[in-house]
Amino acid sequence: MSYLIMECAASYAVALDEEGRFVKVPNLGYEVGQEVDDVVTFEGSPFGEADVIPFEARRVRRTRGRRAALLAAAACLAVAVVAGAAVWQVPVGTVYMSINPEVSIAVNRLDRVVGLDGENDDGDDLIEGFSYYGRTIDEVSDGLADRAEERGYLDDGGTIELTVESDDEEWKTATEDRLIVELEVHLDHRVVVTGAGETAAPAPAPEPSAPSVQAPSPESAPDEGVVPPAEDDDWDDDRDDGWDDDGDADDDDDDDADDDDDDDNDDDD
Repeated sequence: MSYLIMECAASYAVALDEEGRFVKVPNLGYEVGQEVDDVVTFEGSPFGEADVIPFEARRVRRTRGRRAALLAAAACLAVAVVAGAAVWQVPVGTVYMSINPEVSIAVNRLDRVVGLDGENDDGDDLIEGFSYYGRTIDEVSDGLADRAEERGYLDDGGTIELTVESDDEEWKTATEDRLIVELEVHLDHRVVVTGAGETAAPAPAPEPSAPSVQAPSPESAPDEGVVPPAEDDDWDDDRDDGWDDDGDADDDDDDDADDDDDDDNDDDD
C-alpha cells in the first residue's frame, strides 16, 4: 500500500493511505508531499487504532475549526466596526468660523469633519454644495476661506474669528492654535485670523523720524591765571579775545599819573 505524507512534525507524520485514511506514523525524515510504499505504524503503542483517522472525520474536524475561526474573526471585525463608528461619528469638539458668514464645524477625535452647519443666512449660502464629510478640519477651514473670498465675503485686510468649543481642553487649545497658523499661511497673511476673545490689532504705523539737530558747542571760557602771549594781546578794542587787556592798561596809566604827582610835590618842597 502506498502512502502520501500530508503533514510533518518533529516526531511524527500524518500519511494518507489508498483507502482515504489518515495515519499517524513515526517521522522517519519524511517531507510533505512525499510518496512512500510502506510506513511504520504505532501498533502496540498507546495510540493504537486512534492513530488511524478516517478521511470524513478529519474533514469534519477541519470544517468545524475553520467555522470557529471565521466566527471569531467576524466577531472581532464587528466589534472593531462598531467601536470605529462610535469614534468616527461622535464629535470631540466644534469649531465656529466667523467671517460675516458664520458656520459651525463638528470635528471627531481623528480631526475629521462629521458635521457642517450655517449659523446665519450668509453661512447657509457659504456651505451650500460644499463637500466636507470625512475631510480634515484644516482642509475644510481652508476651503471655506477660499469660498468666502470668491463670493466677496472676505477681502484683503479682513478678519476671520475662530472659536473652538470642547470638553477636552488640550484638544481645544491645540486645534485653535493650529487653525490660526494654517489659515494665515494659506491666505498668505492677507487677512487677520484671531482666536476666541482676541481682537484684531491694526498694524502699527511707522513713527516719523525727527530731524537731527546738532547742538552748538559751548564757547570755552579762558582759564583764569593764564596770560595770553603778547602777539595775541588785544589792545585793539575791535578784537576781543576775552581778556580785559584795556582794563590792565588803564591801571598802568593810573600808576604813572600817581608817580608824576609825587614828583611835582617833591619839587615844590
